[in-house]
Amino acid sequence: MKSLKMLLVSFTLIVVALVNAACGNSPTTPSSQPTSAPAEPTVAAAPTSAPAATQATTGDRIKVRWFVGLGAGTDEGAIPPQNAFVERFNASQDKIELVLEIVDNNVAFDTLATQIAAGNAPCIVGPVGIRGRDSFKGAWLDLQPLIDKYNYDLSDFDPNLVKFYQVKEEGQLGIPFAIFPSFIIYNKDLFDEAGLPYPPARHGEPWIDENGVAREWNIETLTELAKKLTVDVNGNDATSPDFDPTKIVQFGWMNQWTDPRGIGTFFGAGSLVDENGNAQIPEHWKAAWKWTYDGWWKDWFIPNGPYGGADFLQGPGGPFSSGNLAMIHIHMWYVAPWALGNVDFDWNLAATPSYNGTITAKMHADTF
Repeated sequence: MKSLKMLLVSFTLIVVALVNAACGNSPTTPSSQPTSAPAEPTVAAAPTSAPAATQATTGDRIKVRWFVGLGAGTDEGAIPPQNAFVERFNASQDKIELVLEIVDNNVAFDTLATQIAAGNAPCIVGPVGIRGRDSFKGAWLDLQPLIDKYNYDLSDFDPNLVKFYQVKEEGQLGIPFAIFPSFIIYNKDLFDEAGLPYPPARHGEPWIDENGVAREWNIETLTELAKKLTVDVNGNDATSPDFDPTKIVQFGWMNQWTDPRGIGTFFGAGSLVDENGNAQIPEHWKAAWKWTYDGWWKDWFIPNGPYGGADFLQGPGGPFSSGNLAMIHIHMWYVAPWALGNVDFDWNLAATPSYNGTITAKMHADTF
């Protein structure tokens, strides 16, 4: 319910700007073409042509198009709540008709680019993360004048999160909506089968090993644990001299659904651009990539490309939901039923380990 409230706030701030300007046209050229969009929320796999201009009215209502597809929102389980929100919003007032356009992510970027190029951009786009936002630089409304004009209270938000959505030379492009920190999710059944204690639930707590010894919960401890949870077809784990890396049937670890930046950030915050605008690779990111490479091809506790495509690691929510992967690092949105899937094993959450004494839990941040 809180997320729906924040969605309504985001829409309210943006919709105010639509009274004097059409979404899909320049502010000085409002559309005179009626729209044929249906009153009920619509779902589109990939529109073959841009919809009619948005500013046209149905009776006394202004049509406001909400484009979903650059980030989350296109998953099957996320569509009914979005449709329900549209129905709720449209029933709450008689000035605006919210029209939902859901476009498959694999064509959403091209679809939106086509709409913008045709002067027929939607009014609201989201949920959208940094990649989606920065793929259309200059296309977004600066909300700061509206925040100031209506004295909108941002005190509920951490100031750093508000600042996170400020873009140089573009303004306040969003307000905090969906903030997803990262964590470890682990398969309790695989730990129980191996006779290993679960990883700690709180940052800074030690891992108590199978001998009752407290171990600092860091990358070294995680690596050792992941090896013990990587098993071949004969039941040997990756710490055994009899372990056969060509016949692995269970893996101990994976940074699931991320890219090299995400893997690097597991070892600490960083950037590929330094303060002077020059390209760089942080040293701890190099260490994270080396650690991952060794996990793929030397220590064998992370599924590499060939193993990642193996049948035994295919699940509705990626390799972890297959039941044959003991631990992953991922963001909070993953625990939604439509993401993780209906798995047949018990699971729980654990803290991110430290690297050189520092704990870094990377974040996903979506807005509208």
